[in-house]
Amino acid sequence: MDDALTRAQIVDAVGHIDEDQIETILAAGATAAELEMARILADKQDTSDASPPDVRMDVVHRLYDVLRAELPDTERG
Repeated sequence: MDDALTRAQIVDAVGHIDEDQIETILAAGATAAELEMARILADKQDTSDASPPDVRMDVVHRLYDVLRAELPDTERG
């Protein structure tokens, strides 16, 4: 499995997010693949054509919650 992400990699992958959210992602020990999967799901992109990477879905779900928290209520659906 990939190495855990760094702060710089998180910001590069998702853009500016709250420091608490970065800390949550770091604490989860998330990999780049897990963050990417969570970002795709949070952005409500179609994942049907993507082959699922080797990810821990419990981590993806935690990251999804972190990323969705950034959206205004009208976009959370």
